[in-house]
Amino acid sequence: MRKLQVTNKNIIAKLIIFSGLVGMVLSVFCIFSLAVTFVVVALITIVYAVDFNSVFIWFGLPLAVLMSLRWFYKSAGYVKLIING
Repeated sequence: MRKLQVTNKNIIAKLIIFSGLVGMVLSVFCIFSLAVTFVVVALITIVYAVDFNSVFIWFGLPLAVLMSLRWFYKSAGYVKLIING
């Protein structure tokens, strides 16, 4: 039976794969959450007749960040599963 040897190459390869997957997953979630946030902010702007930029900066961006982090936290298990094979 062959023992699995942990070498620096294996660790570096896993770190590169992990960072690539994390970046890809976070970017997809950021784009999706910004799209959802844009719709919400546009509705608030239309209904209450306020400035779009101020609503987006003070309400939209924190909402987008929270949504992205929440979705990433929920899917972190899939990233670990892909890396570990």
